[in-house]
Amino acid sequence: MRNELGLALLMVVLAAGCVGQTDGVMQSMLTLDIISGGAEDMAISAKVPEFARTEKDFNWQLIAEPAITVRDFGIGVYDRCSFSNVGQESFSLPAIPANNTQIFTLTYRTPKVEFEKTCKVYFSANYTSNATLSTTVAALQDAEYMQRKQAGSLGDIPTSTWKSRNPLELSISWGPEGMPLLDSSSNYMYIDYRNAGNGAIPNLKPGQVMIQVPANMGDGISCDDYSWNAGSRTLTLSRQLDFLQKQAKRSTCTFTAKASQPVDSATVVISAAYRYIIEGSVGIPLLAR
Repeated sequence: MRNELGLALLMVVLAAGCVGQTDGVMQSMLTLDIISGGAEDMAISAKVPEFARTEKDFNWQLIAEPAITVRDFGIGVYDRCSFSNVGQESFSLPAIPANNTQIFTLTYRTPKVEFEKTCKVYFSANYTSNATLSTTVAALQDAEYMQRKQAGSLGDIPTSTWKSRNPLELSISWGPEGMPLLDSSSNYMYIDYRNAGNGAIPNLKPGQVMIQVPANMGDGISCDDYSWNAGSRTLTLSRQLDFLQKQAKRSTCTFTAKASQPVDSATVVISAAYRYIIEGSVGIPLLAR
């Protein structure tokens, strides 16, 4: 997984006045931004000493800062290079609220250093997060549709799409004509799932994805991969969707549009819970004295 996910984007910022060595030697700490930006919904950074002295203990920290609330969070080192572990090196929390900072402190002992080098420590983090997508569904009655078609104003129907920033990217497209929909016409809704992050999303499990379907999409909607509850007007994922090369299988739904007024606009909402796994590394310079 180390080769697939790549290692970190390391932007080094000096943070003075911290104690990195536990033998009483005062030194500066380096703050390394390891995972941040792009589609990631959590930033992970590390604070490490400017250097680790031979055969001495030192402290360093992993820092997690989620942009949204995450659940079942775990983080831990799986390759500590040549250091020996003095304390805890794996941590778990039931949840981290959005925009909260969690700091995890590790204590390592440096081996006897014959020559100066940088020792790279590898860690992984995993957690459950939620992605949301909402988009406008517009259905037009026959007269309104034909009038707008002749006037060339079908594209003037106001629509909007909103999605949360997550590694899991959800998208909806429509067929065969796209938006807006003609009343009583047969249509397709396509749902795509893409991993836009640098980590791994193994799969989406049954029950983890729900779609709230508006009334203007009719009462007889049918989707592969989903079960339909007419009472609550929800589609629920009913089979596991595995990710391969950052994509999961597309889901296809068929439905008949139902316009209760000349321009009937509503919103379809998708909410998906998913497990995310990401790796990173921290380079710690070793000093031979």
